[in-house]
Amino acid sequence: MNILITGATGFIGRFLVLRLLRDGHHLTALTRSKQRAQSLLGSQVDLALYQDSKEKLTDLLSSQETVINLAGESIFEKRWSDKRKNELYQSRIGSTDALIDLMQSASPRPKTLISASAVGYYGDQDDQELTEDHPSGTDFLAQLASDWETSALETQKLGVRVVILRIGLVLGLGGGLIDTLLPIFRKGLGGPIGTGRQMMPWIHIGDLVEIMTLAAKNETLHGAYNAVSPQPVSNQAFTQVLAQTLGRPAKLRVPASMMKLKFGEASSALLGGQRALPDRLSKSTFDFRFETLEQALSDLLSIDGIHFGQARDVPDTPYLATRKPRYQIDQHNKFNAPIDEVFDFFSSPQNLGIITPASMSFEIVSPVPDRLEPGTQIEYRIGLNGVPMRWITLIESFVPQKSFTDCQLKGPYRCWCHEHRFEADGRDTCMHDRVLYTPPFGPVGSLGNQLFIRQKLEDIFSYRSQAMGLRFGKMER
Repeated sequence: MNILITGATGFIGRFLVLRLLRDGHHLTALTRSKQRAQSLLGSQVDLALYQDSKEKLTDLLSSQETVINLAGESIFEKRWSDKRKNELYQSRIGSTDALIDLMQSASPRPKTLISASAVGYYGDQDDQELTEDHPSGTDFLAQLASDWETSALETQKLGVRVVILRIGLVLGLGGGLIDTLLPIFRKGLGGPIGTGRQMMPWIHIGDLVEIMTLAAKNETLHGAYNAVSPQPVSNQAFTQVLAQTLGRPAKLRVPASMMKLKFGEASSALLGGQRALPDRLSKSTFDFRFETLEQALSDLLSIDGIHFGQARDVPDTPYLATRKPRYQIDQHNKFNAPIDEVFDFFSSPQNLGIITPASMSFEIVSPVPDRLEPGTQIEYRIGLNGVPMRWITLIESFVPQKSFTDCQLKGPYRCWCHEHRFEADGRDTCMHDRVLYTPPFGPVGSLGNQLFIRQKLEDIFSYRSQAMGLRFGKMER
């Protein structure tokens, strides 16, 4: 299927791209920066620019069977001034109106439009159960979502099947709510917000992209669906489960007054809530993999399959002969895909961005080689804790369909040697990563490894495991 995606470089969009690629769909991302999009989405996604001519974009839409509309600026990135509210409105309704105008001119037209919305559509409804038949609320977010849906539904007049997804709080690694809360809760500084009684309709990123995948191929789905778990929880309960999963206390309640001071009017979205239920999804063919919050957080925050220790059995290679590693990371994954597909994807430099957390601002700045071979050097730009850094990697060894090793020539570590090995297990593929590394700054670096470097590396490798699992289907950690 040919699928056009807006908002593909966002938190949800990148995971959706990986999931759709697994099914062999041909994807095109509509973006404002091809360089940034290519760094974030990899080599298997075509790119088109919003700035292209109307004729070119109309021709593009004529070749698409499905459009998935995820474009929209972050609700909480800035305080809600009148200017910011207009930016939020235009990034959703304005961009959707423009998309519909293009679809109207296209011939043939896409058959399906899947458009994002939010459970904020209902407004603050306390503990009342909300199905898709419940009317919209009256506050700013409710009006924003309602107008967004109205815009998308206009395509029904063109004979297009429209699916609206009212999305709850999305739980996934590398962005969204979890990325915001983890640093606080890991320090034992988390706690309920306000009264803690407000409901939090949530959904695991894996279930969300499966819903979108189903909506694209199942022509019986149409109209609005609450894309949320069957078991919403209160903010108090969410806090307790997250703290228990991390093994940390969470007793520091955040006063409502503090939230209002920091976020202004936007705090209403954090202090209010909705007990939204996936009534229509439950009546369809969709089965949730993560129905409970415990299941979702256990899946996301478990580091099974990732092991840290002292460096051992160090191979005798030219790189390691001049740099002594102190620590070692081992990670094992098994994917439901043949070895040639997994190896070719993972060994492509262009695909490194989509399996790297967006917070690292990964970007290849050197010409990308057609293929890897011993001696190949690639230059990246990355961000660690908000600090931009230059990283030059050397491919020290490369055995097609079996293994390759990359070593840091320039970057933040005194030593970084990453070996990737692949083994076929029937039609599945086992992938083993081994990293030998030494932090900078001698004894201070060792302390830094204990305090934050190891945790950062756990997050990066966990994210990569999640991303590769969506791309190929993960059998086990």
